[in-house]
Amino acid sequence: MHASRMMMGFDPITPPRAHKVPLCSKAKLSLVAGGLLRNQTVCRQPTKQDSFLPVPLAQFTPTFLGDHLFSVPVDGSVNMLMSPHTCDKEKIRLTHLLISLAISHYFEEKIEEILNKAFGKLEGLIAEEHDLETISTMFEVFRLYGHKMSCDVFERFRGEQDGKFKESVAGDDIMEEARSFTRTHLAAVTSTTHDPHLSTHMQNVLYIPRYHCVEIAVAREYISFYEQEEDHEEYMLKFAKLNFSYCQLHYIKELKYVTKWWKELELASKLPNTFRDRNVEIYFGMMGIYFEPRYSLARVIGIKIPMIMTLLMTHNAYGTLSEVISFTDALQRWDIGNIEDLPNYMQINFRTFWEVMQDIEREMSSLGRPGGVQPTIDEVRAMDDMAVYSFLGMKDCDEKIMYDLFASRPKVILAFNVVFRLINDITTFEEELERGEVANGVNCYMKQHGVRSMMDEFFKALSTVPRQIVMRVFNTARVMNLFYKEGDGFGHSDENLKAHFTSLFL
Repeated sequence: MHASRMMMGFDPITPPRAHKVPLCSKAKLSLVAGGLLRNQTVCRQPTKQDSFLPVPLAQFTPTFLGDHLFSVPVDGSVNMLMSPHTCDKEKIRLTHLLISLAISHYFEEKIEEILNKAFGKLEGLIAEEHDLETISTMFEVFRLYGHKMSCDVFERFRGEQDGKFKESVAGDDIMEEARSFTRTHLAAVTSTTHDPHLSTHMQNVLYIPRYHCVEIAVAREYISFYEQEEDHEEYMLKFAKLNFSYCQLHYIKELKYVTKWWKELELASKLPNTFRDRNVEIYFGMMGIYFEPRYSLARVIGIKIPMIMTLLMTHNAYGTLSEVISFTDALQRWDIGNIEDLPNYMQINFRTFWEVMQDIEREMSSLGRPGGVQPTIDEVRAMDDMAVYSFLGMKDCDEKIMYDLFASRPKVILAFNVVFRLINDITTFEEELERGEVANGVNCYMKQHGVRSMMDEFFKALSTVPRQIVMRVFNTARVMNLFYKEGDGFGHSDENLKAHFTSLFL
């Protein structure tokens, strides 16, 4: 239950092994080969997305890689993406590759322009197309960028006598049977394939679907897979490797910063030994939500608040009823000068939380992003189950637009909150009952009854919100699997979580 109150106000990725098979090999990805950092020229047209370098906190210094990221020649594929002579299907295929390698965010404007035009010609593109891979790639890319490509396109692949998918009220439900059919046959092929890298790739996909896994972890596995493909494009592979290492450097630097910041708070010496230190776990979650280098500030803001909230969550488990009521009243008043009646440890928690929020507000003000917005009571009530603090660190999103969006309670957010609440409660259900907690969603909606349909509804509602917001919500749903796929990984860190961390950081 606790993580749901912290992770961006929300809280899937996968453990790094599937059937004892490593998610990806250790080879050649931990750091960039030195040759990639030598004298090479920029070979693509710049876009607004090139301003991806993070807006750092005052304590940060620029990364030593600097502009070397763009020294890798990627002109072949990128020129093909931008060329008017390249057919739309090939551009969509290339977009899919960029997504898989986690480098599409450098070309977002061009990709959106290409897909907007291609979707207008969709009927002609698919009219005589009977290649399943091509149709699947188009479907995946269009849907990911908010274009409602109908799943009816897959009906052409149904058998005349058997293998037909069921019709249902919600159009996307046709995909459920297709997914079940595909999994059965993919599992059979996995055991007979003679290509080890392909077998590993398929086992990973069977264990955790690609879009239920965080993007940077997908890229880590896919780069290893793509490198062993005979027809891989070397310059794209180099660019993807360099980008991955560039992300690693950001993550490690940020994690060092927040670890130092947390240590300097000296809370361990001031508080009873009842709070949980989950700095790495929380940062891992934020990394999954905002994997792009340019969102450094969002990651740092997004980890500081949950780290402090781990302190507050201990009140639920260990505080007396009267203490918790008093502390809740103090939070609602938000008055640092009126906490004398609280127990000493609660005063420390409140003061620490208050100071962190003040620091964040000063940081945002120094960047020219106003704070101090006073919502109406109706707006507060409308947003009481959503926390959106980490969106403040997204340089490319307008705060007012985001605030108005969340105040309108879009369906995708509501669906996500319900799904997240229940999935989170399911994994912590028995432990919380042992502590006597009854305010658990499972008590109202026992175990997994109906949860799958709610999750499906969440994924179907994504096209109603701006893409940048959708991706953060979507990525948060992916992070859930990091903690809850095999139990309460947040409350009780296991070997799967440690192994996955190692695969990305070491």
